[in-house]
Amino acid sequence: MTPPESNTRLNLQHRRCLVVASVMFCFALAGGSFATRQYQHAKHAMQAEVTARVQAEAEQARAEKKQAQTEMARIQAEKRMEELTSETQKAINAKMEAEELIETVVSMTDLNYGRIIPLHCEYIPHSVDSYCSKQDKDNPEHYNLFSDKMLERRATYYERRLVNLYRQDNGTEVVKCYRKMLEIRKTQAERDSNNVKWQTDLVDAHRRLAYALSNTGPLQETEQEYREIIAINEMLVVREKNNPARLRELASSHCALSSFLHNTGNQAEAEKHNQKALEILKPLLDQDKNDVSSMLTYASCYASLGDKLAVSDIPEAEKNWRESIKIRESLYDRDTSDTKSQSNRADYYAGLGDLMKTIGNFPEAEKYYRKSWDIEKNRFDHPTSETHPIRLSSYMRSCHRISGFMSDIGNQPEAESYARKEVEASEALLACNPKDDTYCPLFLCESHLEFGNYLLSTGNLQEAEVHYRKALEIGKPLVDHGGIGGKENLSNCYERLGHCLLIMGRLPEAEKCYRQFEGINTPASFYRLDHVSEQRAYSSSQCKMGEFMQIAGNLPEAKKYYQNALYYKKKVIDSIRPGANKAELAETLQTQSFLEYRLGNYENAYHSSLEADSIASTLTDIDLIRDTKNSICWCAALSGKFPEALAAGEKSVERTPDKVPSFPRMNLAHAYLLNNQFEKAKTIYAKYCGQFLSDGRKWNVVVQKDFQTLRTAGRDHPDMKKIETLLQESDGTTSNTLKSTKAQ
Repeated sequence: MTPPESNTRLNLQHRRCLVVASVMFCFALAGGSFATRQYQHAKHAMQAEVTARVQAEAEQARAEKKQAQTEMARIQAEKRMEELTSETQKAINAKMEAEELIETVVSMTDLNYGRIIPLHCEYIPHSVDSYCSKQDKDNPEHYNLFSDKMLERRATYYERRLVNLYRQDNGTEVVKCYRKMLEIRKTQAERDSNNVKWQTDLVDAHRRLAYALSNTGPLQETEQEYREIIAINEMLVVREKNNPARLRELASSHCALSSFLHNTGNQAEAEKHNQKALEILKPLLDQDKNDVSSMLTYASCYASLGDKLAVSDIPEAEKNWRESIKIRESLYDRDTSDTKSQSNRADYYAGLGDLMKTIGNFPEAEKYYRKSWDIEKNRFDHPTSETHPIRLSSYMRSCHRISGFMSDIGNQPEAESYARKEVEASEALLACNPKDDTYCPLFLCESHLEFGNYLLSTGNLQEAEVHYRKALEIGKPLVDHGGIGGKENLSNCYERLGHCLLIMGRLPEAEKCYRQFEGINTPASFYRLDHVSEQRAYSSSQCKMGEFMQIAGNLPEAKKYYQNALYYKKKVIDSIRPGANKAELAETLQTQSFLEYRLGNYENAYHSSLEADSIASTLTDIDLIRDTKNSICWCAALSGKFPEALAAGEKSVERTPDKVPSFPRMNLAHAYLLNNQFEKAKTIYAKYCGQFLSDGRKWNVVVQKDFQTLRTAGRDHPDMKKIETLLQESDGTTSNTLKSTKAQ
């Protein structure tokens, strides 16, 4: 047992130890907390330093990146500016090149289609217009200058675009493009009405749009464009105080409107505008007898008036043609070495020849056709600085013209000689321009096609096939190169070769060609089948396919093609009837009559022919008048109207040479037979027995086919058997074509 004092001492020691331990523990705790706080402070300081360093580095990186992007953008901007500048220079160079090439291009131009446009020129890219617009904004002090340049560049762009549109035969888009051109020219003219050049450009834009519209419609807008041209020219005449050059332009614009009104059947107003043109020009000639330009325009006006008067006043028409020739000859006599002064002299003689042919005076017609050809031949042979291709193309057209006339009057040896000269001239034209892939090959292709047609009409099928195949060989690359008229020309090549092979009895080869022809003329190949020009083209292709199927013996397929062709032909009539382009309406009604006949609707065919003839009789186209009379004759015979058939048949051959077999002569013979005038009918049937018609078929074959059609329509006649016996005796043996026709 411990004494109490000892316990007390022990407790005190324990307490001291506990106090010391507590104090030590508190110190320990305080030291740990202090260490922890120091650690946290160090940690936060380090994190802040790292964060600041990272942010600084990131900021520096962003700055460097921004600087790099700015530098890259600057380099790209400079590069783009260089590209745009280069494109602008290319545009300027293209324009200069086009101006240098224009004279050569004119020589490659088919003036009948009005395609005087530059070739081989690239599009002006849209970026050039954008660049020009930017320059306008960045340089307000030069706004007008740059705007003018921008408008010209846009006009140039549409000029280049027209090249491709013509090559594609895209008439709808051509009209749209000309509308854009007109908008540009109007903008220029409105900005400075005193700028004569811009007013002249505006006139040209109206003229080109009017021409494009005349091919595609509508006629009211076309007429308005021609009248607008006259209004602008009249304003310029007043402003320029009767400048002779401007007066000549005004006279020419009256002539252009006159020709348009003549084609739409407004004969009275057409002659009025032609007379107005002569009134404008006469004072110029009274003032200066040596004014060559006015004399040329004066002669053109007389020739134009002579053409329009042919339907109403033949003596007056002849008088005007002779006056135009007189003026031309007086110019030629002044300087026989200047072939340019007689550029249309040959055409005027040919025009007088056309008039003589119209009235049936074939000896006089031949005289003027030969004179026309002699002028072109001498012009071609004459040593001159005039561009050789121009003279070649004129000579080529002259050969084509006289060859057709000689064939019409039955002078086949000379017709063939001139036709061969045309082919030779086309080959020479291509040899002069070996790099041309558009016009020269097109001319040569068409020459081979025309020569093939001539050979076909004389029964020389083998040589016709050779020339059709040459035309096809030339025509294929035209489509590949985007040549103007390439698709249409290739289509004609396949159709004509197919027809030739069909007449030769080579049906599988013929069908292959016609399938190629159909493939080119599918609805997908047209741009707008709801447009009148494309409806017309598609209807024509369907009609030809129907003819092939009918001759080949596939009557159900032929009927489908004819029905489709008739559907679109009626749409064409509905489109053009309001504007009354009489020549076009008459031709379309004539085709409608043919389709109705093919479908067995003889009454409808007869009435369509009557309507076509009533319109054609107001025009000067003797071929159209003959065709409508011939159609009335045939459809009236099928409808049982024999007296009407005879009356129309006799009129259809009044002004037609009788040396060559023709469908009007054949239908007249049918009319004589059905009207019980056997001897007259027999005379015609016997005269052309064994000869060939223009489509390459034998006279005998087609006559017997017509007899079958008449019998099917219930128009049999006992004398038909006598004629069939006559034909078989003269033919000797029955040809393969005749067998296939009988099988139908």
